[in-house]
Amino acid sequence: MKILGCWYSNCGIHPKILQSSLESIKKARDSSQISKVNIITCNWKHIDKNPFEEYITLYPMGVHLGIILQILRILYEEVGKGHEYDAVAFLEHDVLYPDDYFDRVVSAFHSNPLVVTNLDYIGMNHTGWLDVRQRDEPMHQFFMKYSVALHHMDTLLQTAVLHGNVILEENKYSTIRIPYKGIKPSCHINHSKHFTNHYDCYAKSSNGKTIHPYWGDYKKYYPDGERSAQK
Repeated sequence: MKILGCWYSNCGIHPKILQSSLESIKKARDSSQISKVNIITCNWKHIDKNPFEEYITLYPMGVHLGIILQILRILYEEVGKGHEYDAVAFLEHDVLYPDDYFDRVVSAFHSNPLVVTNLDYIGMNHTGWLDVRQRDEPMHQFFMKYSVALHHMDTLLQTAVLHGNVILEENKYSTIRIPYKGIKPSCHINHSKHFTNHYDCYAKSSNGKTIHPYWGDYKKYYPDGERSAQK
């Protein structure tokens, strides 16, 4: 299965978080056993040590329309080159992805849904590893069939232009949900410069959980002096 990973960033968060996310995705891509993964990034500016192909958005806007245009830049560039994929993964700049991330999703696609969402995720802030209080389906854990992703993003663009308000995660398609197990979870890093309030679905304190059985010490990924925007 051929997967296109779309990683997008406003480059406004700590470089350590950016690099932690990129490194985790590179490891997941290189570790994949049953999928062929191509990762392309679209950012507000160049990122040093970015291991992937990189586009700089022409429209750096701190609204959902800006994110839509970043993702569409990647999709349209690939369409223009005649490249075809089976599925698209939406990857965000403040998320860690485990080494089996892509293969787990490929296995879920065997029952032929249009969308796969991964509910196996946790959080992190300046206190350590965080439990989830409300298990939403965030964009950073979405996979869509390639044709569905193109249609979905085009529809979001139209909605944003005509009405302004748009929900990126609006999902009206047949969906398989990967349940939470916590063995090799994805991890959303809660920091000081979030675009949305997604961090509110995580606990405010780790209650001393600073070492994760899979990820290890949270300080490997979390910058000294950084703090979560959680109140």
